[in-house]
Amino acid sequence: MVLTAEQQSALRARLEAERGRLRGDLEELGEEVAVLGQSQQLEGGNPGNHFADDATDIMEQEKNLTLIESLRGRLYDIERALDRMDRGTYGQCERCGQPIAAERLEALPSARLCINCKALEARQGR
Repeated sequence: MVLTAEQQSALRARLEAERGRLRGDLEELGEEVAVLGQSQQLEGGNPGNHFADDATDIMEQEKNLTLIESLRGRLYDIERALDRMDRGTYGQCERCGQPIAAERLEALPSARLCINCKALEARQGR
């Protein structure tokens, strides 16, 4: 099934909104990681610091870095979907070339594979 211009326009709006939200989240988390890193460097030589406080700061920074990596991956997928829209290949499976079901795109607008190819990819452990 080919997407109508109205469906594609609505999906573009959702992708662009999500892209904006992700960029904001990444900026906020990047600032938070920078502040944690600076405070660790500044306080690292302070003998009054308790090692548990330092460990908590490190864990918080690692959690944020993991979250940043995940958000960057989602942002990349969204950017690719918007690029496919611009090139006129949105809604077409990148693996088999068949149309991706409109229901799948409604659920996951950044989908790049049809459900069959996604299942095959999952079985292959990718």
